[in-house]
Amino acid sequence: MNMTHAFSADGNVDDPSNSSNSGTVEPPRKKRKRNETTQDFCSSDRQESITQAIAKFISTSILPLSIVSLEGFQNFMKVLEPTYKVPCEQTIRSRLQVLYNTTRSIIEKKLAVTSSISLTTDEWCSRAKDRYISVEVQTLDNDCCLQHFNLCTEALEERPTAINIADSLNSVMIDWNLIGKVQAVVHDSARAMELAGNLIETEDSISCAAHLIQLVVKDCMTAVPQYEAITKKGARIVSHFHHSDLAVGALSKRQKQLEMKNERLVQSCPTRWDSIFYMCESLLRNRSAIELVLGDRQITTVAISKNLEISEEDWSIMESMVKVLRPFQVATTVLCNENMVTISLVRPIIHGLKTKHMIESSEDDNYIKLFKSEAISSLNKRFNKSANLTSEQISCFLDPRYKSLSHEDEFTRKKVNFCEERSYRKSF
Repeated sequence: MNMTHAFSADGNVDDPSNSSNSGTVEPPRKKRKRNETTQDFCSSDRQESITQAIAKFISTSILPLSIVSLEGFQNFMKVLEPTYKVPCEQTIRSRLQVLYNTTRSIIEKKLAVTSSISLTTDEWCSRAKDRYISVEVQTLDNDCCLQHFNLCTEALEERPTAINIADSLNSVMIDWNLIGKVQAVVHDSARAMELAGNLIETEDSISCAAHLIQLVVKDCMTAVPQYEAITKKGARIVSHFHHSDLAVGALSKRQKQLEMKNERLVQSCPTRWDSIFYMCESLLRNRSAIELVLGDRQITTVAISKNLEISEEDWSIMESMVKVLRPFQVATTVLCNENMVTISLVRPIIHGLKTKHMIESSEDDNYIKLFKSEAISSLNKRFNKSANLTSEQISCFLDPRYKSLSHEDEFTRKKVNFCEERSYRKSF
């Protein structure tokens, strides 16, 4: 008689008559761990935390709300957190509103404790031809560190006239409780913007120095037809390489053969600052690769090659143009620095352009001489509009680096010192 018993899953001894495999011994079954049989469900706290993170990701990356409905995004979230339920667009919209309210509250508290601010505004047009106005505020915290916040980017429903722009700016100032705190409004030099700056309640209306420099460059390029002509030729070459997949592939191959950096050619754009400089610089960097592609009849036809041909003289003109444009590109980059106060740099930079970089030398060709002559004339016209002391001049006096006002004439230095002494006496 077989006395061997089978063991049940719970370790008890079963009757061998009830076993389907009587006469055999079954090993005890191991208890499976919970995470091997079931998935841990995403808790409500973690669900909310992930949803808020997605909302912040969409906000900071300026992505459409519809991204949460995309199959690729949902598959990505299944891999990242299998039991997370991807929210709908309406849920994301509500979380974005909470994020906005929280951020606005933080900014309002910071602006409430400051008594002096400046605003920067711009009216612009989207690709869909919709008009918008953006307003940014700048101030210093208790540690004298520069802070700047974007207060709004909203549609401009009416025509961008001076009155409508001023009304929009006043609405922003009222909405953020900034009335009486605005010391200056910085804007471009468009006539409507200049008039709007004078219509709102502020101490000063200042034209953007970087924008004025770009207008100076535009004046200079117009004064030298050869520079305008070579710019158009360069734009045609870049456009060809942007629209022909065959040419793009060939250019990349040639760059690799010549051990050059694999880069895309830069196109110029009238509304993008220094874009002519960057375009010509990229063309000169890749000249060898470009010429090889345009000379390859398997890639470029004779007609296209002839239309895009640049002579040795043209390349030489482009090199001289880049050389004379570089100081303006550097000046624009410095003045656009968002991490430092730049108003005290305006007058020294303009003085340096006129007295150092735009002074003719014996090595200059006729094109450069004409460019420099027009540059000095345009700089004087655009940066010396007022006979009164400007905020730029006063800020230079307050900046220890330029307190001597060596970049100003004797009359201006005396006028600034007189105003400083008068303000000093009034303080007692």
